[in-house]
Amino acid sequence: MALSVTVIVLYNVLAAILFPTLGHMMGLTQEAFGMWAGTAVNDTWSVLAAAAVYGAIAASYAVVVKLT
Repeated sequence: MALSVTVIVLYNVLAAILFPTLGHMMGLTQEAFGMWAGTAVNDTWSVLAAAAVYGAIAASYAVVVKLT
């Protein structure tokens, strides 16, 4: 069980770090990034961390998408 939790946390941290860079590389708007991160990242805190780095609008969209 500890290994499973460790892997999930590791992937969430990687997503929070890499998603903003990938979003910029793909030329996503803040709205598009928020929807993408909200659906693709597993944990709410990781979604918020990635989207907050991308921008305030992205963070708003990402949290709404994740909680929906």
